Amino acid sequence: MASSVYAVASVPFSLDSEQESAREVDTTANDNVAQRRGESLSNLPHRKIHKPTLILVTILFIVSSIFIAVGVTLDQKQRAAKPDTITGVDTSAALKTSHPSSSPTSSPSSNLSIAPSSEFEVALNLIFKDRLRLAEDAPVFTPGTDQWNAKRWMAHNDPMSLDPTDENDVLKIIQRFALSTIFYSMSGKDPMNVDWMEMDECHSEHISCDGDEIVRALEIGEGNDQLEGSLYNFKLHLSHTSTLLDNLVTTGGTIPDEIGLLSGLENLVIKNNILLGGTIPRSIEHLLELRQIGFFNNSLGGNLPDALFSLPLLTYLNLSDNFLTGRISTKIGQLASLEKLILDNNDFTGHLLPLELRKTKINVLSLSGNRFGAQIVPAMHFLHELEYLYLDRNDFVGQLPFELGQMTKLKSLSLSQNSFSGTLPSELGVLSELRYLNLAANRFDGEIPAVDWPKLKTLNLDDNAFNGTFPSTFSDLHNLGECI
Repeated sequence: MASSVYAVASVPFSLDSEQESAREVDTTANDNVAQRRGESLSNLPHRKIHKPTLILVTILFIVSSIFIAVGVTLDQKQRAAKPDTITGVDTSAALKTSHPSSSPTSSPSSNLSIAPSSEFEVALNLIFKDRLRLAEDAPVFTPGTDQWNAKRWMAHNDPMSLDPTDENDVLKIIQRFALSTIFYSMSGKDPMNVDWMEMDECHSEHISCDGDEIVRALEIGEGNDQLEGSLYNFKLHLSHTSTLLDNLVTTGGTIPDEIGLLSGLENLVIKNNILLGGTIPRSIEHLLELRQIGFFNNSLGGNLPDALFSLPLLTYLNLSDNFLTGRISTKIGQLASLEKLILDNNDFTGHLLPLELRKTKINVLSLSGNRFGAQIVPAMHFLHELEYLYLDRNDFVGQLPFELGQMTKLKSLSLSQNSFSGTLPSELGVLSELRYLNLAANRFDGEIPAVDWPKLKTLNLDDNAFNGTFPSTFSDLHNLGECI
């Protein structure tokens, strides 16, 4: 629009220059007439003009000048009152919704083109600049970006009729912009199986809203909340069953920063999309209402952003089955409400952080299939609320600390496929709440201590160097269904 205005301002037009041009044409015409008669202007005969005639001509000239001046003034006023018809935008009506409301096609991007802005798109740009404080070089103003495609879709194809002058609708516009950007950033393909592009987002089966139509829950991806087994082998060998494949989404793309605009989100799940790459966006720090995050069975990479550790209400964090790397930040202790931390099948390294985790409410800690190493420190017993501890398939070494016996609420303990060694501490035998214990594929030796595990259902001690016989207390394991 700015370029059109500049074009109008550059037109060299004024009434004085137009009148001067007209006079030049008249003079030229008289000269031509004279030449056709075979005489020059200087040789034209002088005619005598009577005085009354001269007075009359003078009066007529003065009256004509007055009418011309009045006409020019009125014309200028009319021009000032008219909208800018050259640019095609009536600025007084720029905030009125008049964009098409036809339903999108199967691929919303197919109808997008670089066309003159509609009035609604102008209003969108005002919201992005004034309300969201986006700079002129932001992606939403750059043709071809996912954000630009989302904005254009809203301006020309969105079936919703929203009024940018209504505060409630402005919030809705920002919300729909975030959702449509997510669609385009995750490739904008139908296999996403999203339906919010065709209806009010609060009517979508993937979204839950509150009474004020604020999005509170968003789930993208097919299949169960957590697929049985793991995608670890699938990613390495592509050998899972067809049932698992049916539950996967393969649209790819990335999670955009605009997800941070959904500030009312409490539950966010993006799952089972093995082509979804990129990193976890830092804008997630703006989602201060989040209780649950589930980014599992994707291909996210990079380190965990510090933004994750600034969510005061977060109780559930599941990032399993990705390609995340690095160490777990000590800032994890800032998640005072955290109850479940699931980071299985990534590439994390470093040590456990029991002193930081004790500041949380952690009761499920699942770190299987990473590269955590060193010994399990005695301070683990500070996690006295822990019920499920999975550390299998890592690089742990050394002996188990006897302090593990003080974690009396443990129900499941998996330490298989590490390099633990030495004898089992007798204190381990007093964990009376245990249902599941897997110590397979380590270097344990010596005798198995007496145990008091009345609720134990599964026990795996395979591939170690134990000697002797089972203690007599094993006869009291009446619930034991599987022992290896």
